[in-house]
Amino acid sequence: MDSFKGDFPVENVLLNKKNILILKCLQSLFVAVAVLPTSIHAAPLPLHNSFPTLQPFLGLQQKPLNRDTLLTTSLEHSSVSFFRQNDRVTANFDLEVSRLNLSWQQPVTDDLLLSVDLPVVSYSSGAFDSLINGYHSAFGFPENGRDLRPDNQFLYQFEYLGQPLVQANNGKYYFADARIAVDWLFSADSQWALGLIAEAPLSSGRHGVSNGHWDFAISMAYQQQDIKPRSELWLDNLLNIAQLTSFHWKAGWYLPGDWKGSQQTLAAKNNFQIAAGASVPLDSNWQLVLDVLAQQSPFETTGIRELDSASVTVAAGMQWQADQSNLLSIHFVEDLNTAASADIGLIVGWQKTF
Repeated sequence: MDSFKGDFPVENVLLNKKNILILKCLQSLFVAVAVLPTSIHAAPLPLHNSFPTLQPFLGLQQKPLNRDTLLTTSLEHSSVSFFRQNDRVTANFDLEVSRLNLSWQQPVTDDLLLSVDLPVVSYSSGAFDSLINGYHSAFGFPENGRDLRPDNQFLYQFEYLGQPLVQANNGKYYFADARIAVDWLFSADSQWALGLIAEAPLSSGRHGVSNGHWDFAISMAYQQQDIKPRSELWLDNLLNIAQLTSFHWKAGWYLPGDWKGSQQTLAAKNNFQIAAGASVPLDSNWQLVLDVLAQQSPFETTGIRELDSASVTVAAGMQWQADQSNLLSIHFVEDLNTAASADIGLIVGWQKTF
């Protein structure tokens, strides 16, 4: 027994245990790396125009086109500063908009997707006026009267023929309209889809988050499904951006109901909306995404150019595919043509695949 101990000292036994522990750690790390995705799903950003006069109507939102069960949530916070009036309409807004959207997508058949959205919206005085004023000043963007107002003071004034449409409450949260959509994937690779959308009012028009009527739409969408990075080097992928870019778009014809406000009803008209974007992988987990949303005005004629003309919103952001089932996104939103869209906004999103 003594010679046995001499041939195999205790130190060697401890060393072997240490080596085994190191090998097990390396094995666990290898397994973790092995399950990381080698391609990223080209999901569009959850872009939505939250301007107060457009918030009550059904607006275009892009959805992932795949045959998966998805839970998606997005939180948007944007700032609006807008002051216009004529002899018919008064539209004065100095506020911040918060919107939480929950969405569930469920395949019904191999070719049909059913999705339900439930948004919650709040208008408030906010706390970011000084920061936004500094941002606009630094880049030379127009203030649109923001600099003439006290910081973080709530104003929602939307009147038609001298009577208010909305009696907004600072900081109150309301359920906006629930959205129900059915998408028919008519291509084998799920890249093309025809959609039918209905939006049911959950609030009255007097709160400013609903028009108080059902809205409907028909849409056509296209999405390239997967992005495969060239390498794990961001610079290498950016230098080959032309070969790696994945595109997506959606267009629709929207049929809104009239806005039934607190003391007036404002007529609405059918309108066309379109969104287009592109994704570029930086590595097997990160991608850059750019989206642009353009939509015609839902109003017959207010006489205010910014409310009657088409609005254009641009969003740029990043998406991180944490694992095979979790995709996180963050993007920055900016008004592109000083029409009816939020001055500036930030949206964070999470998508869970089941």
